[in-house]
Amino acid sequence: GSPGNVMLRPLIHFGHNYNYVSRAAMYQWFNKHLKLGWKEPIVEEDYERVTKEEMSVWDEQHRSPKGGPDFERRLLRWIAEDSEQQLEKARKSLDAYRKIVGGAIDVIIGRNLREAGEVTFHDIKKTQVNSHIEMLGLLRNHTYEEEVPTVFLRPRAWQGRTVIWMDSQGKCGLYDQEGRVKPEIQALIEAGIEVVGIDLLFQGEFLADGEPITQTRRVKNEREFAGYTFGYNHTLFAHRVHDILSAIKYVKQREPKTKTLMLVGLSGAGHWAAAARAQAREQVDSAVIDTEGFRFGKILDIRDVDFLSGGAKYGDLPGIIALGVPGRLLLSGQGSGESIRAFYEKAGAENNVAIFDATSSDALSTAIEWMLQARQR
Repeated sequence: GSPGNVMLRPLIHFGHNYNYVSRAAMYQWFNKHLKLGWKEPIVEEDYERVTKEEMSVWDEQHRSPKGGPDFERRLLRWIAEDSEQQLEKARKSLDAYRKIVGGAIDVIIGRNLREAGEVTFHDIKKTQVNSHIEMLGLLRNHTYEEEVPTVFLRPRAWQGRTVIWMDSQGKCGLYDQEGRVKPEIQALIEAGIEVVGIDLLFQGEFLADGEPITQTRRVKNEREFAGYTFGYNHTLFAHRVHDILSAIKYVKQREPKTKTLMLVGLSGAGHWAAAARAQAREQVDSAVIDTEGFRFGKILDIRDVDFLSGGAKYGDLPGIIALGVPGRLLLSGQGSGESIRAFYEKAGAENNVAIFDATSSDALSTAIEWMLQARQR
C-alpha cells in the first residue's frame, strides 16, 4: 500500500557509475522525502575544490597520527593480539566459545541448519535390490534455488537410523568400479542403517567430463584480490557445506523421521563434514571424520577449491570441530586430538571422542565397527 515509497530509474546503459544523471534522480528523490522544498528540476551547480588545509581536521593544535608501513604493521599486530586474547578467554568456557567462535563460523560459512531453507526430495529412479531400495533423485532447496544429486540406500528393514556418507568422489564413493555397493556400505545396510550419498557442488553429476575442478570460480578482474569474489559470493567450500546442510535438513524433517543421524567424511571429505557438523550442532548425533591433517592456514592461493575467508582465524579446522561437542566423534588426521579432547573434557563428555588411524589397513573396518556400536547406544 505504499507505491510512492519506491522508485526505480533504470540507467543501466551507463554501467557502474554515479554520474550527473544518476545524481539528478537522487536529488529529486531526497527533495520529496526529506521535504527540502527545492524548486524542481534541481540543477547541480559547479563547485570550487577546497584546499587540503580547509578539508583537514588536523592543524598545529591537533596533530595527525603517524602513518606508513611501520604503523600499519603495529596496528595489525595489535588487532591480531587483541583478537587472540579474546579467543583465549572464550576457550575457557563452552558457552562463550559457542557464542563467539560459533557466531563467527555462522558468518564465515554463511548458513547454519536453522537457515538451511525448505528442502524436498524429487525421486527420479527407484530400484529394488535384495537387501535395500535404491532411490536416486534430487534434493531441491527451494529457499536458495539449489539442487543436490542424492542417492538413498534404504534397508528393507530400516530402523530409523541414517548415515550421510561424504566422499571426495560424491555419491559414487558408495560404489565400487563395477557399480556395486562397497562392502563397508553394505555392512551398514545389513545392520538396518540407511546410507545417503550426495554430490556436492562440482562433484559427480555437476561435472560434464567427470574431472574434478582444480580452481574455484572468481569474478573477472585482473587483480588477485579475494574480496572482489568472496566479498559478494560464498566460497566453494561454503557452498559444499550448504549442500550437506540441505541433506541434513531434509533427513531430519521428512516422514518417516530419522531417529539418529550420523555424518561420515572420509577420503578427502572430512573437512566439509566437520564444518557441516559444526553448523548442524546437536542435530547430528555422531560423526566419523578423517581430516587428513587439513588446515585452512596452509592454503596460499585464493583460487584453491578449499579456500575459506577467515577459516584459519578461529582455531582453524580443530576450532570448528570443537563446536560439535559433546556429540560422539571418531576422529582421524588430528594426531592425538588434544585440543579437541580438551573441549570434550570441559563438557564432561571425554568418552564421546575416539581417535583412529585412517591410513591403517583396517581403518574402514574400525570405523564401521564404531558406527555399529554407536547405533546400539
